[in-house]
Amino acid sequence: MALFTNEINDIVSELDRQFDIFGSQYDKTYYQWISVLGEEFGELCEAINETLTDAKHPDRGGYDNVYKEALHTAAVAIQIMNLAKRDKLINCIKRSFDVD
Repeated sequence: MALFTNEINDIVSELDRQFDIFGSQYDKTYYQWISVLGEEFGELCEAINETLTDAKHPDRGGYDNVYKEALHTAAVAIQIMNLAKRDKLINCIKRSFDVD
């Protein structure tokens, strides 16, 4: 675990940065998050391709850009994980009170 301490800290900082920009995003649905994840993953793929091939857009490549886009992708994935945990808890509470 200690091996990834810096990366985990960077993800937490990115989540904080996103909160500062967008505020609470607890109202987003799975469909909204998967759209954001797809966009971020696409940018990560582009950064890797532009880094490892004859770049048509070298400004979009580079290892720093790969790291940044991987960071954004990880932060969005954590938002989806958080949504799944919240929904599981809400559904458990609803079932315990027999509420639809």
